[in-house]
Amino acid sequence: MAEQSAEAKESLLELYGAYIYILSSDDKIQEANEIIEKRRILEAGISSEPDNKLNNLSEEVIRKYVQADYNKIISHLQVAVHLKNTSRCEEALEELEKAKEIKDRIVARVKAILKEKCQDDKVEMYVDYWFIDYYKTYGNVYKRLDKKKAVEYLEKAYEGVCKAQELGMKLSGYTDVLLNLGQAYRQNRIYDKAIEKLDTGIAIEEKALVDGKAANYQILLKFYSSRGNVEMDLENHEKAIEYYDKGLALADKAQELGIQTNFAVVTGLHASRAKEYEALGRYMESAEDEEYVYSDDGLRIYRDMGVNPNVNGNIS
Repeated sequence: MAEQSAEAKESLLELYGAYIYILSSDDKIQEANEIIEKRRILEAGISSEPDNKLNNLSEEVIRKYVQADYNKIISHLQVAVHLKNTSRCEEALEELEKAKEIKDRIVARVKAILKEKCQDDKVEMYVDYWFIDYYKTYGNVYKRLDKKKAVEYLEKAYEGVCKAQELGMKLSGYTDVLLNLGQAYRQNRIYDKAIEKLDTGIAIEEKALVDGKAANYQILLKFYSSRGNVEMDLENHEKAIEYYDKGLALADKAQELGIQTNFAVVTGLHASRAKEYEALGRYMESAEDEEYVYSDDGLRIYRDMGVNPNVNGNIS
């Protein structure tokens, strides 16, 4: 069998990254881990020599190289998210460091292109826009390692969203930045800002839900869970239960429509609601939720993700 070209190997790395992300989203943790090992073997055989052929190329060709490098960043981010979700945060940071090396190369190229075409103040706007996902993933991983640093990265991602909106750029999925920033504020006990960001995201996604897109159900479940967790911290038990109820009702509606939801998030909603029922002395209702959490499937999710269900129901 002929040796694969470097380009073919790079393409396969990107496909592996996307596949890992899909498997992880479907709670297929072990399968995702197997693909990670294959990806690492392949990556070890690819030269990391920097490409120096860009100096005299046209803007159009440089943009193609930039896009190719950006695809590599996305692949590293997809793997990092899975590793973070399975409590392998140090390995996730290694993937992010690889992404950072590519990011620095892209930034230099983008600035060289844009400074000829745009005002200087627009250059940073474009650069920040390109790396919204990069900063978001860094912040997401640091939620498990360094709460304050998580806020710094996620605020940078949010700045990118705001700047993109100033430039009139079309964004998709940016409410995920609001979700992660709201969660990071909650971790740092900055509850007013957490509520502001989460409520903004909920309003956007509830409005979008009329389109019936599966992605809206997925992220809205996480918003309800996270918003309920803020009320849990503030010991507003009844209000927390209201948000968990909304999330579980949405999961039921999605199931009726044949839309798959993230089982880990649904399990987390049950775990969190069980705690709030217990805090209110509603032990029968708490026991019903705990029965769901401690089912074979529920425990499998917590085990695969390296999370103790007694610690915190929020495993998104």
